[in-house]
This record gives sequence, structure tokens and C-alpha cells, in this order.
Amino acid sequence: MVSAGLVPVALLDESTRWRLFATIPVSCSVVEVIRDPEVADNLTVRTSCNARSYSLVVRAGDALAEVRAAHTTDGQALLRSGGVEIISAQPGASLISLQLAAPVDLTKLSVTLHPLQ
Repeated sequence: MVSAGLVPVALLDESTRWRLFATIPVSCSVVEVIRDPEVADNLTVRTSCNARSYSLVVRAGDALAEVRAAHTTDGQALLRSGGVEIISAQPGASLISLQLAAPVDLTKLSVTLHPLQ
């Protein structure tokens, strides 16, 4: 849901100008998870997110999958306990390359995004 409004501003010369404001909700989603067929512990995650920063968490069943390295096409990828923090240069689509500590079973794989701002 997007909220918006117009607020009239009275000026000394008796003209009216309008100020427009809008609130756009944060929306983040995992679009696709791609496993490198040559290297079983590498994943590429295609995301779409309009938050300035967000956390990406990889789970293998009930346990967190340990991420050893992360890189993104848009901004910075910082390793944090429990996931990877992505700081975007601009909102929108991004590719995030992950190197896991061990291969994970794709049938038990879960990748989630959590907006931080």
C-alpha cells in the first residue's frame, strides 16, 4: 500500500503551491537461487529489494548455513553472524554470490531477506 498526500502552501502573493509527499512500503524478495553445477558450495541469489540495507539468511533445514564469502553486483556484502548484510548502492535487482562452508541439500535450502532500514 502506498500512501500519498498533497498539502497546500499559501504564499504571500496569494498564489497556492502544492507539496507532494509519498510513503512507499519496503518490499524484498528472493527471485531465484542458482547453484553452480561445477562447485557445489557456491550459490548465486537473484534478489529484488527497495531497502537501503537488508540481511540475507541461508538455512539448510533447521540450521543456518555458514557463509564463508559473499559478493554483490550492487553495493557491499558484509558477513554477519547468522547471515550476510547487503548495503545497496541503489534499490532494485541484485545478484549475490555466496561461498558456503559446505554444500547444502537443495531440497532443504531456504534463503530469506530481512530489511534493516
